[in-house]
Amino acid sequence: MADEFDALKRSRARAYLESVRAERVKVDALRDELAFERESMEPKGIRFDKLGGCSSAYADAIPDGVSRIEAMAERYSLRERGYIEASSRAREAISAARSAKGASVLMRRYLLDEPWCEVAADVGCSSRTAMRLHDEALLDVYESMPHEWRIPRHPAV
Repeated sequence: MADEFDALKRSRARAYLESVRAERVKVDALRDELAFERESMEPKGIRFDKLGGCSSAYADAIPDGVSRIEAMAERYSLRERGYIEASSRAREAISAARSAKGASVLMRRYLLDEPWCEVAADVGCSSRTAMRLHDEALLDVYESMPHEWRIPRHPAV
């Protein structure tokens, strides 16, 4: 029974850390989208063959583009703030791991998004040992991660 509960704890801790990693991916995607939009607003050249005013069918392209960029920058800023808060809580939870190597494995795997082979090489062990350290450290993270990610308990327990 204890093994099943430990497996459930590991699963919840893994889901929590993966949610933080997913938040980082969303922030990166928004940053790339914002960069693309800014790049599309850069001057592309001027046509001098059209005389007598604007040669564009859409004269409000610049003001509309600027307002789009401002809205995207606001969304990016909010998402980034959320990620910074989530990653700092995750760092605190990871630092509660009893093993420094286990904490390093979790930090590299979830917050730095490194593949297993790089994690193992950086920690100085085999991939199998890194995965074992990972599983052990997840139990420690479970105890210090935010309560909303933990398994709900009945009030009588």
